[in-house]
Amino acid sequence: MRRSCITNWAKSLPIHVVKELAGLSDIKTTQQFYISAQPEDIIKAQKIQESVLGQIRGNDLTDPKMTHSAPKRAFPGRRGCLAKTQPFN
Repeated sequence: MRRSCITNWAKSLPIHVVKELAGLSDIKTTQQFYISAQPEDIIKAQKIQESVLGQIRGNDLTDPKMTHSAPKRAFPGRRGCLAKTQPFN
């Protein structure tokens, strides 16, 4: 019954909260022995993932801030490199 209760808590609460409610000292114990992914949990996660990915346009598959090949952004009103600006007085 304890495992079922903790698994049910994990369906709606963050794991660190579940750990505290269960009185466990190590979150690894919570993960290893008390929380199990049920088939319906996997199906729910897949539907969420499909929904999120479905909102991304074809050309926006990666975050431009995270790729080296992204075009450089221009900042209006900003002068070149800071080293070329006047020194502070």
